[in-house]
Amino acid sequence: QVLFADAPSHAIARNCLVDGIPIVDLLADSKLTSSKSEARRRLKGGGIYVNNISVDDSYMVTEASLASPSCVVLRSGKKTYLLVRVEQ
Repeated sequence: QVLFADAPSHAIARNCLVDGIPIVDLLADSKLTSSKSEARRRLKGGGIYVNNISVDDSYMVTEASLASPSCVVLRSGKKTYLLVRVEQ
């Protein structure tokens, strides 16, 4: 997490990952995109990455998505990053 100390972040509860969070919802809730429709457009264009892997609008963020025990890295385009902190 030191690597992303200056990166914007968004916190979610660990229990949300049990059933999974639709990527469209997470992008809008975290303000990485301004709306769910913008999130869908960027996903359709291949511009959204979870831990540097391109995903589509059917992607569900689950415990399997964790890059470390407590975070997921979202990226929009080439340079816009967001650290999703998973808290108890």
